[in-house]
Amino acid sequence: MKKMFSVLLITTIITTLGSPVYASSQNPSDLQECIESSMFYNNEYRLFNEFTYQGMEINLFPETTITKEEALIKYKEAYNYIAEKASALGIVADLDNYEFQQYIKGYAIPTSTNKELNDKLAEFAEFIDIYENAESNKKIISCLKEKEFNSEELELLLPISKSSTELSNKITPSDNRESNGYSSNKATQYAKQWWNRTNNTDFPYYANYYKQDLNSNDYNDLDENAEGQSAIRRGWSDCTNFVSQCLSYGGFQYRKSGLILPHRQSKNWYYDNGKPSHTWGGANNFYQHWESRAGIAKTSDLLTAGDVISVDFTKDGDIDHTAIITSNINNTNESKLLTQHSIDRSEFLPTGDYFSLANLYSQDYKIYGYEMDKAPIK
Repeated sequence: MKKMFSVLLITTIITTLGSPVYASSQNPSDLQECIESSMFYNNEYRLFNEFTYQGMEINLFPETTITKEEALIKYKEAYNYIAEKASALGIVADLDNYEFQQYIKGYAIPTSTNKELNDKLAEFAEFIDIYENAESNKKIISCLKEKEFNSEELELLLPISKSSTELSNKITPSDNRESNGYSSNKATQYAKQWWNRTNNTDFPYYANYYKQDLNSNDYNDLDENAEGQSAIRRGWSDCTNFVSQCLSYGGFQYRKSGLILPHRQSKNWYYDNGKPSHTWGGANNFYQHWESRAGIAKTSDLLTAGDVISVDFTKDGDIDHTAIITSNINNTNESKLLTQHSIDRSEFLPTGDYFSLANLYSQDYKIYGYEMDKAPIK
């Protein structure tokens, strides 16, 4: 399938400069001048060159020039299909509704036996991935306008670093893996047990958030080849929450430090019934933690069952998806089969195709992978 966003030329972000607090010596109009001078257009996209502000290299996310009204016409079939399912789950079908946006992005992964419909849904999901960037840029600009801003907090808002290494799909002879004690078997067993259900009794925060029965784990039963979204209302980030559960059952201990807003710090990764860290449940936050903790694998042959991937659908520097590899029989991209939540899938798609690393590469997605058995457990 020819991807509608494959022609985007996106320069992503930024040289690590630590986390000092910067006092503003420039006024907002100077910032606006920086933004306007960095801006340029390419067909339906508003793009931004990197610029320097307060000693930091700043880049903004690409935006679409297509209006909300134009999008509802252009993607009418896909919108109507997804809006009907979202409304049944109590999600307001408004393109500016964050929960609806996250729900739409779930359809970047095939959900139907109808391949033509899947293509239309994926195009719409990719459009939304760019459409939502306008709000992300507003948050970045608002942060920059503060009299003082912390660079670490700012970096959490920016597109991911341009120095991040994308996972190559080249298969070469694998090196010898050195285990850190992480049990990939326990992680994959957990994934295969819970892929179409939620573990509400062990992890009740999300069940409570979505007003589910905290004493029941019987939600989300979904046949492996069923079409569409799980029956439960839940956010896109639940896929990352599910992968985090797999890692914790594989033997990784939580990291938590700091007294002020520890859940917002990318160095922390933990579950708490009161408030899990953003890195536990948010795909982009998860990337920020594990990219630093485990590093990015250079080639896909280094990944095996129990390892994790992060996916950027439109290469805009914002991670959209997280999945865990649960099978790797022949060490090929076709044999690296994936399991996930949000739209529940375990190794197969409704089309009958494998849900594999090769499948994601065929859609021209940008993929990052982590060798979990080489990451420090503590």
